[in-house]
Amino acid sequence: VDAGVGTRAHHFVLEFTATLDVPTAGEWTFVVGSDDSSWLWIDDELLVRNEALAPHRRRDGTRSLSQGPHTLRVLFAQAEGGASLEVLWRGPGQELAPLPKERAR
Repeated sequence: VDAGVGTRAHHFVLEFTATLDVPTAGEWTFVVGSDDSSWLWIDDELLVRNEALAPHRRRDGTRSLSQGPHTLRVLFAQAEGGASLEVLWRGPGQELAPLPKERAR
């Protein structure tokens, strides 16, 4: 999940979908940082809304998840200026860190 895969400098939207493998049941917090807007859904439920035409900033949401597979969807919209996107998570036994590729396929 990275804004760098965009093929234009400005005025584009990216959508990322994956199966998220949650290692441990419990409360999981997802943090999405972006310049400009971004959204994150878990199992088709909007969890993080980070809407603005603004410099990079973070928003988060927390949800109880069972161990195992869950649907992940991230949408990113870029207008003008800088473009950045990050997705981090924190949960049982997991400090805040970027979402690892091997957990979202």
